Amino acid sequence: MSIFTRNLAILFAFLFINKSIIISQNIENEQSKVLEKIYLHTDRNYYNIGESLWYKAYSLNAQTNKPHKLSRILHVELISPDKEIISKRKTYLDSGMGNGDFKLTDSIGIKKPGTYQLRAYTNWMRNFGDHFIFTKNIEIININDKNKAIVNVNEKKIKPKKNIDKETKIEDFIDVQFFPEGGSLIENVYSVVAFKATKNGIPLEIEGKIKNSNGEILASLKTDHDGMGRFNFQPKNGNKYIAEVTINNKVKEFELPKAYITGFTLGIKKIENKLVGIINTNPQTLAEKPSTNFKILIKTRGIIYFEGLVKSNKYSTPFLIPKDVLPEGIAQVTILDEKGKPYGERLIYIEKEKNFAINLQTNKTNYNPKEKVTLTVNAKDENNERLFSNFSLAAVDETSNGTNSDNFENICSYFLMQADIKGYVNNAGYYFNPSNKKRLEHLDLLLQTQGWRDFLWKKELETTKRKFDLELGINVTGQVKKLFGSGPKPHSKVLMYYINKEKTAMNVGEADENGKFAFENLIIFGETKIMLSTKDKNNKSKGEIVLDSLEIAPPAIRFDIPKISSEEKTATEKVKENIFKKFIEFDVPIENQLDEVLILGKAKKEKEANKFISFNQTFVANENNTNFNSVQDLIQFSIPNIQVVSDTISFTRHRGNPALIVLNDIEIELNEVSSIIPESIDRIEAISDGSMSNYTNAAHGVILIYTKKGVNAIREKRKFHTSKNMILGIYNWRAFYSPNYEEKKEKAWNDFADIRNTLYWNPYVIPNEQGTTTMSYFNSEVPTKVNITLEGITADGIPVCIKTNYKIE
Repeated sequence: MSIFTRNLAILFAFLFINKSIIISQNIENEQSKVLEKIYLHTDRNYYNIGESLWYKAYSLNAQTNKPHKLSRILHVELISPDKEIISKRKTYLDSGMGNGDFKLTDSIGIKKPGTYQLRAYTNWMRNFGDHFIFTKNIEIININDKNKAIVNVNEKKIKPKKNIDKETKIEDFIDVQFFPEGGSLIENVYSVVAFKATKNGIPLEIEGKIKNSNGEILASLKTDHDGMGRFNFQPKNGNKYIAEVTINNKVKEFELPKAYITGFTLGIKKIENKLVGIINTNPQTLAEKPSTNFKILIKTRGIIYFEGLVKSNKYSTPFLIPKDVLPEGIAQVTILDEKGKPYGERLIYIEKEKNFAINLQTNKTNYNPKEKVTLTVNAKDENNERLFSNFSLAAVDETSNGTNSDNFENICSYFLMQADIKGYVNNAGYYFNPSNKKRLEHLDLLLQTQGWRDFLWKKELETTKRKFDLELGINVTGQVKKLFGSGPKPHSKVLMYYINKEKTAMNVGEADENGKFAFENLIIFGETKIMLSTKDKNNKSKGEIVLDSLEIAPPAIRFDIPKISSEEKTATEKVKENIFKKFIEFDVPIENQLDEVLILGKAKKEKEANKFISFNQTFVANENNTNFNSVQDLIQFSIPNIQVVSDTISFTRHRGNPALIVLNDIEIELNEVSSIIPESIDRIEAISDGSMSNYTNAAHGVILIYTKKGVNAIREKRKFHTSKNMILGIYNWRAFYSPNYEEKKEKAWNDFADIRNTLYWNPYVIPNEQGTTTMSYFNSEVPTKVNITLEGITADGIPVCIKTNYKIE
């Protein structure tokens, strides 16, 4: 053991004999204080218009990362480049897990290619701001654009038109920001300074020099990763410092932060596999105050895991950071003086050794087109027993999802990093990809430059007023009021009927003393028609139903499309080209790219039911329909020898005996005629001699009324004691379809060559009692490399992301 390490150990023991507190708060037993954090695993990041996007939702306790049973309704929205919500799903969460999909077609508002945003949130999390609202950008392309370009060149021989207009040159915005370790520069204190360089918001690689006011070179700087880097230097009394950087043969200067005359800095070093915090100061500070007692506070996701005291009475005071008591993730180390004033803050990443093993294997490494693939997932704990966990899996043609997919955001990068720091993280998955040897060093650099997302967790949890309740299902609420007057009608019986494709059901409730009623936590799927009615104690329909809003307004849209680097533009174009090639090489018509087919019957030009009937009179609608208050008046005016008395319509030859009324080939009662809207009439046909018709009840003649297509023909009478509405229920997710080529009937995929981009999607991969699960699917017929991604969470809150691949040859 070195002298430095031995002294550290002695110091550590001395410091925390007096005070050493490890607080591991269990807030899960207080439901009202639990914050939720959402992540969506999607099958891909790039989609062609017409394909389906598949997602698995993970809702975790934001502080422990463990799955929970709070909100049951997750709102998932697709937002267009024009910042409009074009489609939404209410996804049901079972123990924090749910799944769904979007068909990326014109029918849901996909009008053009571009960057779209996928957004997910629970209404409960909105009580605490928009910190944990999940957003993810996806690229939607249109290979028809490329097809049209080829048609123009090959068929019309049109040369690309050169833009002869003068181009307006926009000056590039280059920015270099500096981040002294611990927060500030102090005169005569040796400091580590991180920096971040960007060009129009995109990481920029730079080199340069640090100079003082006299032009002396004190240090050099060079980016190490993604526009970020570090340098060391010691600021002197009264000096100013600049970074001189040469970009495109032009010298640019950037000013460093001013150094304070007195103060403290906080640094972190790794020494012999130990994390050591170091409090540094200068002679001026010690002259003013020879000794300062600092509180060391270490938090992860808002929970205090370590609290201790250290006395600083020299230029450099070290202390040990107890990694063993900290969970995996970002830890916030803060030093505060006796008055609670913070003097320094540093973010560090704690990586823990896994006490479990998860393996993802294919039965082969090379396959033939359309060959069956068998996948096996093994998940075992340290005792070689089943690891309780829940995963989702996607198998994707690599050429359809970009060449940098290993560095895409994933469940590990999101729950362990992105949710806890500010701003967009470029290539977030890079820092959690074990194949990147310098990933932890670069992650530490990122934490110095990105900034801490300080939520004031405890304060928010205890003081924030709850505007939104936990959603455990679909809620229908309202009030029963007196029909005359403005007061409530208490203790009325309220009946609710709902009808959809799944079922028809009825619920009975009772209004309270204020007339308020609530049907809560209903499990209703899809678009559902609901009808409510109210009755008094005598079971008579009385009162007026006033419904509350059936939908809560969504959060404000925050969708600033990030600047795209030339590499990312190239990647998008490459994906478009790769998908287009598959259509051409396998002779699949471009117009058949959609993964669903909508078959519409041809509209009949005219009614054919009465083709062999001879009519006495036919009236064809015109703009004069609007001049009549009722259909009875219209019939009496337009058809000769008709008389109308009250609700009775008859031919004069039948002396008051009512004619048969037929609406759109359906017989109706006479008292229903008054409900038909005159403006909806297309034509009226009259047969005074009923024996000439096809109707058996037409002894006294027939009047046939036909209404315009797509027009509401029935005028509903307002019934105040009833209310009819459509409500959006829980999304009934679709099952992912993959062809089975062992079945003879499965000749081809969609009657064309099988060129799928997502070969397999399984939102629920759950190990059995032996810790194993097996699944299988069939390859497409495209020779390619297939990337398989397994993402999920263990019961203890450890996010998992495993990748493998194979080839189709």
